[in-house]
Amino acid sequence: MSFGRTPQHSGRSSPISSGRATPVTRSIFRPESDGMAGGGSTMEELLSCERTFAQLKREGRHLEALPYMEMSVVLRRKMYGDDSKEVLRACQVFTTSCNTLAMNCLQKDEYAKAYELLKKAEVLTEARGYLQEEKTRLKLRAVTFNNLGCFYKRRGELPPAPP
Repeated sequence: MSFGRTPQHSGRSSPISSGRATPVTRSIFRPESDGMAGGGSTMEELLSCERTFAQLKREGRHLEALPYMEMSVVLRRKMYGDDSKEVLRACQVFTTSCNTLAMNCLQKDEYAKAYELLKKAEVLTEARGYLQEEKTRLKLRAVTFNNLGCFYKRRGELPPAPP
């Protein structure tokens, strides 16, 4: 997992940032080998993601756990549909995790990581994004923009105006 880029679009696509409900070859957070190759069912893939995610979190490897959380959002969307509570809850957790980890990275002066995490949260909270429930989406979007403001302030840059 390489975050060595400056705050610009990485050029890589992820399931969430591309707006697709099916997994793509590589996410900006996705590990090189995620153990999900093969022809398993969507439910088997979801359970595998959940187990790996839980194990990595228990070990305190939060950044490494994030790709599995992202994939679980994509798989839930595929299984349950855009408007399901399953997808809403998973998106809330994922967006909150992106924001929390971004602030942790910012405290350690890991600006590229922080920026990518915040941009991921921004994409998730767009009006046509994964979060379909408006009140929740707007709340998380406000948190994300606040954190982007902290990011730019810390870097000594003026934040861009939101769209």
